[in-house]
Amino acid sequence: SPNPAVRTRPLKIRAFQPSDAAPLRHRFAGETRPPWLRLPPPYALEPLLAADEGLTRFVAESGRGDVVGLIALDTRGDFPLLLGPLVSDEQLAELLGNKLLDQALIAAAERGLEAVLLKADVREERAVSFLINQGFRVLDWREYYFEARPGDDEAEADDDASFAACPEMVSSDYAKLYQAIGSSLGRPDRADWERAEIFEHLQNTDLLCYAARQDGRYVGVIELTRRGPNEAEMTYGGVVPDAAELWGRFVASMLRHAWADWHLERVRLSVLAREVPPELQALGTSGFQRRRALLLLEKPLGQARLAAR
Repeated sequence: SPNPAVRTRPLKIRAFQPSDAAPLRHRFAGETRPPWLRLPPPYALEPLLAADEGLTRFVAESGRGDVVGLIALDTRGDFPLLLGPLVSDEQLAELLGNKLLDQALIAAAERGLEAVLLKADVREERAVSFLINQGFRVLDWREYYFEARPGDDEAEADDDASFAACPEMVSSDYAKLYQAIGSSLGRPDRADWERAEIFEHLQNTDLLCYAARQDGRYVGVIELTRRGPNEAEMTYGGVVPDAAELWGRFVASMLRHAWADWHLERVRLSVLAREVPPELQALGTSGFQRRRALLLLEKPLGQARLAAR
């Protein structure tokens, strides 16, 4: 019979070790055993298991010594983001999610962070209820996540516009387009860029820029940023208001270019918005498929600071 001392040993929360990667991969990788709270796209388990500066990771170890949970604090982006807790259903009775979350919040407070964010799929009602009970508040903004892969596009080419890669676009062209398009599908921080900043941006070797011209003028631009050898993220895009009818075909043409000439196998797009922007509604026939809609939840860290002391 099992050793009673082993069976009653308490759950342990500790720092991640490289040897934890294999049991975590076995427990959570793939579609067959999804965690209770899924990772928000584009995050995946494998990068979290690799050593990376800016990630603080904790695991839960069961009374039998099995690694049964994971949470990570990511401080590499514009805001501190909690990833997880990844917990199997059979561990919920041990309040594993609470314990992992508490440890991550204490670590964030010890770093002097004022608050942290967490993303949860709007369909995961149980997980959202859990987070609200832990003091998270749901923000007004949502993140809409799309993906495109070769063979998904349906739109035909548009004979009234010219779509092509745009290495020849100069800073003044870009500045005029940005002022006319705005930032509904991209970063809102470029309105005050000087021409030197725009020039440096366009020279980025990881930037794939695509432009739409009509009647001799630029009417749209789409930017892809490489995220790997065969993957890119659409980080900015739009058309001027009087060329709105070109948007769906413009996106489809850009994707065909990405598959054929840039040899990409996936393009992803994440958009923060209070409501679905009109520009997103045309993506379904252009090749992008909506994968998930994510709630953004925020947790102030005043209480965690007290716990850290």
